[in-house]
Amino acid sequence: MEFEASNFLMSKRLYYCLFLLFFSKLMLNIAIKRLVILSFYLHLHNVISIFTNKTIIPMLNDLVKNIDTLVVIGKWNVFVFSPEWMSKYVFGDAKLQIEFAVPHGSISFKANNINVIVSENSLRLKAEKGDNSNLKDIVDVLRCIVRSLAHTPVSAVGINFKYGLDEDLSKFFKSAKLDEEKVAVIKEEHRWTIDGGEKNMFLNIILTKRGTKFEFDFNNHYPVTSCSDIVSIIEDDSVVITKKEQSISILKDLFNIQID
Repeated sequence: MEFEASNFLMSKRLYYCLFLLFFSKLMLNIAIKRLVILSFYLHLHNVISIFTNKTIIPMLNDLVKNIDTLVVIGKWNVFVFSPEWMSKYVFGDAKLQIEFAVPHGSISFKANNINVIVSENSLRLKAEKGDNSNLKDIVDVLRCIVRSLAHTPVSAVGINFKYGLDEDLSKFFKSAKLDEEKVAVIKEEHRWTIDGGEKNMFLNIILTKRGTKFEFDFNNHYPVTSCSDIVSIIEDDSVVITKKEQSISILKDLFNIQID
């Protein structure tokens, strides 16, 4: 009996030690992850300190409306998206404008300052005005579509913004400068991918030089496995507005860029 009791106590202590080891390793991984994120932000802030006193050109809405504000990657049945279906489930009585891109097999529906472009592999929504009311409406449109087509296989959702710069940032690209007398450089870009602060979400920030023009692209990328995942992400009508405000804050806080 004493031997069995001793074995029991030793097993209990062993399990306790293993638990402490597992818990310590878990906490260490969390601490390391937070330190990596913190060091990234500090490094990013140091690297981009050259951007002092830069401003965004006052064309925020024009730039936003020219990109795909919301993108859903998946296997879409293009034939479902008829004018009758879009009126019944998405736009109601609003007057529809329809365009077909035959080489790409996509269909575009425009109504209420929102452009919905569907192809076999993606669903793209453009906010043509780009103001807060328009950005709320575009969320409602996507919600209507994914709820009505709940069984569509999907893999990712993106919330995107683009900003143009009125300053010459050529010095930022000198680290890998090519001889432009020998080659024609179409574009150069710098990319950062950071933890988005939400489960499985990350933020891509891309600075691109096209000739003499410079642009910042923000892509909030959410991996998903079902349309119900998308509904959860866009449950708040203001989710796109929130991401827009966050992108402006990043430009101000990390890049020292002010929005006019």
